[in-house]
Amino acid sequence: MERYISDSKPVYTREVAKDIVELFEDLLDKHNIDIPDEDRECGDDDQARLFGTTWDTLVTDVECMIIELMERTGTDYKADKYNEGNWIN
Repeated sequence: MERYISDSKPVYTREVAKDIVELFEDLLDKHNIDIPDEDRECGDDDQARLFGTTWDTLVTDVECMIIELMERTGTDYKADKYNEGNWIN
């Protein structure tokens, strides 16, 4: 957790959100659970447990919660911006 808290550096919200979602993805992997998604291709065992639109929506929702917390506490943060299909800092 300390790697996200610094007096001189802003919190990069999307990176923190992705790290949080990855914790849940590890848990799903431990229990061999795949979350259904319309973007998932049948028979592809190399796909992540959280995939496609499901993964992106979850990361975005977590990021929104982080931004809300940062604003309430007055913490400096950098929210990534979505531009023409790409996330940019």
